[in-house]
Order: sequence, then C-alpha cells, then structure tokens
Amino acid sequence: MKISTHKSVWFVFILSPILGAFLSLKHNKYKFSKNILWAFIVFYGFTFSISGESSGSDINQYVDELKVLHEKTFTFQKQYLILKVLEK
Repeated sequence: MKISTHKSVWFVFILSPILGAFLSLKHNKYKFSKNILWAFIVFYGFTFSISGESSGSDINQYVDELKVLHEKTFTFQKQYLILKVLEK
C-alpha cells in the first residue's frame, strides 16, 4: 500500500484502528505516524473496561491500589523521608 497522504492513513485508522496503528509502525519515518500511534493508544485506553466478570483478577487489585493511593496525600518532605528510609 502506497502512502500518498496522511489523510489516507487517518481514513484507514477510522475504519480499523489496529490496521492504522500497524501502518503507522510500518511507515514510521513520516511525521504523522506518531500521531496515529498516539491515537491508537488513546482509543485502546478508552475502550478498555474492567467488568464484574473479572472479580478476583489482578486488574481489580491494581484498581483498588490506585484508589487507595489517590486518596493519600504526599508532600515532598514525606516522599523524601520515605526514600531516605528505604536507602538504609
């Protein structure tokens, strides 16, 4: 497939995001390839879901840990002290 313009690759990305990502990896010397790859990463992230079917799996544990970390407040001094204690 000859890549004539970036519009054709974006069109392929709209039809099939995975194919658009592969084309951007194949033609990585073009400037727009980086944007298409980032668009695929964003698309994949938005379509990734954690459902009730996966209860007990690793992903639910990661989500719970992230929720706990989000609720904690760390100051620079606390972080420095934690790193200093871990050095010893």
